[in-house]
Amino acid sequence: MIDLHHLVVTKSSSSSSSSEVADLRNVRALAVSATQDLVAGLFGLPVERSNDGPIAALPPPTTALPRAKPCPAPKAETKWEAFAKSKGIVKRKKSRMAWDDDNQQFAPTWGYMRRGDDDPPIIEVDENDLDADPRAERAQAKKARVEKNERQRVANERRLGDKKKKKFNCSSSPLASDDLIPVDVENPKRKKRGRDAVDAALATASKSTASLGNFDAKRDGEKPLKPPRGKKRAFEPLVGAKGADLERSLAVVHDIAQPRAKPPKKGQQERMDTHDFEPPNAGDARRKKGRAAVGKLKKITKKRST
Repeated sequence: MIDLHHLVVTKSSSSSSSSEVADLRNVRALAVSATQDLVAGLFGLPVERSNDGPIAALPPPTTALPRAKPCPAPKAETKWEAFAKSKGIVKRKKSRMAWDDDNQQFAPTWGYMRRGDDDPPIIEVDENDLDADPRAERAQAKKARVEKNERQRVANERRLGDKKKKKFNCSSSPLASDDLIPVDVENPKRKKRGRDAVDAALATASKSTASLGNFDAKRDGEKPLKPPRGKKRAFEPLVGAKGADLERSLAVVHDIAQPRAKPPKKGQQERMDTHDFEPPNAGDARRKKGRAAVGKLKKITKKRST
């Protein structure tokens, strides 16, 4: 049998000879024959010309291969599904559209423009409770239903999540031992660690004690910790460019000789303050001190109408 899609040839043959040499010759002859059949089948396929050269399209596969990954696990039942199964309740498919007697037309049973909307134009009020607001009660009841559904959904997810976690118990793992040092607390599924990363994390955890790991108990075969490295200082070269020493000396002298800004003395800040606007016909709008800042008082009188 030849499967050109997977490039596989299957041939069976029985050998009646008892010598190994005859068996090897028979196997070699079968391999040569199978290879010839495979190559002949490939060259018999229709060929298309392209810029990359001749291309032959392989036919569909004839051999069923197993899955690369295991089959998915069955979905766990919710509390309602388990209850319905125990009581024999069969879920019936609900129609999307239904007849609306009020509007005399088909309307959706849920969603936008659904039949029997929650906000009817007229709502009857009980005579014994005239102060009640039926619209507010409907809204509150709907909000309570939504919150209940959300709580049930979260509870189902939490319950199903606990079942998934019980499949693998960390305490039963051979790696869960008190003698091991916790390297880090990151999720191991986020990234793949190599040997160098594990060694670096172990060294970091070993130095996380008060004595930086110097007085901690050592295990058999554990390498001694390297002393911490200090910050590497950068020194100027002994032999530099021409005039480099002169430029550094001049920069130091310039920094020393440069006058420093001093804070203003008492009353000097008021003299330096200016207005943010410029009034018309005013060349300078500086703020003045003392009596001049108030200006002259003028009496404004109103003329009486006669």
